[in-house]
Amino acid sequence: MSVTLYNAVSQDGFIATPDGKEDFIPDECWDFFIQLLPKYDAYVISSKTYDAIQAYTPELLATFESTPIQKIVLTQDKNFEVKPGYLLLHSPRDVTKFGENIYIDVCEESISALSLRRDERRQ
Repeated sequence: MSVTLYNAVSQDGFIATPDGKEDFIPDECWDFFIQLLPKYDAYVISSKTYDAIQAYTPELLATFESTPIQKIVLTQDKNFEVKPGYLLLHSPRDVTKFGENIYIDVCEESISALSLRRDERRQ
């Protein structure tokens, strides 16, 4: 299995502004990102990233949601809901069932979920 961890980071090391926006990322990066996604079997995001994506402009959101890739939201929140077109999972182990080439959008929440599961295996 191949796993790619990705995160857009500003020159000073931030992944978002204090209010959670990513408006410092150039638009050209979006086009590159959209073109990159179909090379993977699945794209994994956290619930926070899912919420951020849902707040994008309708044009950006439509471009993302029409991209032919399995979109997976990984969260420990059993009450979290996603709209059609996304798959909701609660265990990183379940992600491996969706292909050999997985793209994980790294954020604090997804790292915590992956770390928690790794620690559970040690016990």
